[in-house]
Amino acid sequence: MIDKNNLKLKSGVMKNFLLKQISFGLVIIVLLMACSKEAVESNDGNKDASAQFTGEDPKDAGSVIGIILPSEAQPVVYMFGKTTVKIGVNADGTIAANSVPAGDYTVQIHANNPAYGDVMINDIRVEAGKTTDLGTIVLVKTSK
Repeated sequence: MIDKNNLKLKSGVMKNFLLKQISFGLVIIVLLMACSKEAVESNDGNKDASAQFTGEDPKDAGSVIGIILPSEAQPVVYMFGKTTVKIGVNADGTIAANSVPAGDYTVQIHANNPAYGDVMINDIRVEAGKTTDLGTIVLVKTSK
């Protein structure tokens, strides 16, 4: 005769085993995806340095400065070229300290606040050992 309690116990053990295996697999996938990006921080000792990039390793780097207003737009700077760089913006609107691989870029100022529009700037060149000034950029409210 079949013991129903024993079958329920075995079924529960199998479910736990499968859930653990699936969870382990998901953790591995997330870790592998996270390893595909590298972070670059300024070597000037500034703890607020903030830049992330994907693409080729930077051999020579420059930096980018500027002011993005208003701060309530919650802007982030993206630079697209051979390397893609994401740079944070400080609370006062200044672009955070960064180290950007030398090259030609299209810059997108992205507003995390959906009430503001994004800005694109073409043909920005970053040269090794030099600072590129984007100036003051004012994001405009949209009708959203």
